[in-house]
Amino acid sequence: MLEIEILETNLIEGGVEVFARAFNDAGQIGFGKDGSVDIERFRIFNPPVLVPDPVGDIVREEYDEKIDANVFDFLREDPEEALLQTLEHTIKTVGKSGDNIIAGKIGNTTSTFYTTSGDGEVRNQDTGWSTTHDAVTGTLALPVNTRQIVGSYINGTTFIIYRAFLPFDTSAINDSDVIDSAVLSIYPSDIWDNDNDGDDFIVAVDTTQPSTTTLTTADFDLCGDAVSNPTEGSNQRDFTGMSTGSYNNFTLDAVGRGWISKTGVSKLGLREGHDVKNSAVNVTGDTAVRFYTSEEAGTTRDPKLVVEHSVGAVSQPARQGAVMMM
Repeated sequence: MLEIEILETNLIEGGVEVFARAFNDAGQIGFGKDGSVDIERFRIFNPPVLVPDPVGDIVREEYDEKIDANVFDFLREDPEEALLQTLEHTIKTVGKSGDNIIAGKIGNTTSTFYTTSGDGEVRNQDTGWSTTHDAVTGTLALPVNTRQIVGSYINGTTFIIYRAFLPFDTSAINDSDVIDSAVLSIYPSDIWDNDNDGDDFIVAVDTTQPSTTTLTTADFDLCGDAVSNPTEGSNQRDFTGMSTGSYNNFTLDAVGRGWISKTGVSKLGLREGHDVKNSAVNVTGDTAVRFYTSEEAGTTRDPKLVVEHSVGAVSQPARQGAVMMM
């Protein structure tokens, strides 16, 4: 069980700021590069206010092309629960052993950025793997559905390649800050692993689409710095280690952290291993992941980027607050 002690909550431009301690079954959780931070300053931008609820009064309808039918999603508005769910995932992402905690120390700032618009998928469908893979322009751009796909598909001689675009406005990070860690997270609803040959993985790349608010078919070849073997900026997540119904994390390495903008929008993307290696899938069906995007607006399943960055001194919170149990 995770216990969160919220000391102070403030509204900030574009979001909310929370000072908090955290505890798990092993004791207090430390923060910062060396785990010495006692009280962490969490900032959440474009924070969610909706949480899944099977009897919720907010209903969203989406056409599911895989089953050729409409599906329904039920949610409820609960900003407090949404905040706690966000903090829980963030703490589990950046928290460290509490062995080095210095009482009262406020160190790094952990900022969580949710996508707003411009995220989604650009796909290309054609006959033959090479023709599909090497195309400059895709056949469909889907920034408007609640769920998008990254991966590959084959049925006979027909191939589809799906590439995902995930822009985050990270301009709230101070120009002088040092980015210590960054984790990109998506929330899958479906995973299809038909071609489980070792190339069935997802990895983060950078993107260069002209607009960060609208995707077009012309963006198909702009997901990664190369069509084949693009520079990878995170760990590879094999499909067998991914799960639906929870966030799946991609930890950015030094290259990936270098893609984070302190003055504007960080343009990140995801590609599937066969697409990355230019290695054709050869088992009928999808080798792909479908995940929620910002069109599922304001929910605790939107794509998110958690960035831990070093800042100057922050004043000690003046108020003591409630202990929140997760």
